[in-house]
Amino acid sequence: MIICTACCYDKNPDDAEYCDACGSELQAVVTPAPTVIQPQISSPQIPQPSSSTTIAKLISKQPGSPVPELILDSNAIVGIFDPDMC
Repeated sequence: MIICTACCYDKNPDDAEYCDACGSELQAVVTPAPTVIQPQISSPQIPQPSSSTTIAKLISKQPGSPVPELILDSNAIVGIFDPDMC
């Protein structure tokens, strides 16, 4: 079956030149052959900690915020407070 690109009618016979529903000329659709991709197998790379110190910050998007940036220390826990969970 050929699908009409104008009205999406999908019951046109394979040898049809015009759509049975809207009369538009049917375009031959060429389906490309599937490409087979072989996975590359390599040893896992484990990221190594860098020697430089990383600083995490919370930056306010609200203009005029009294604290525009809040630097987080290594003990910080970031999340959403849900009073129903207490």
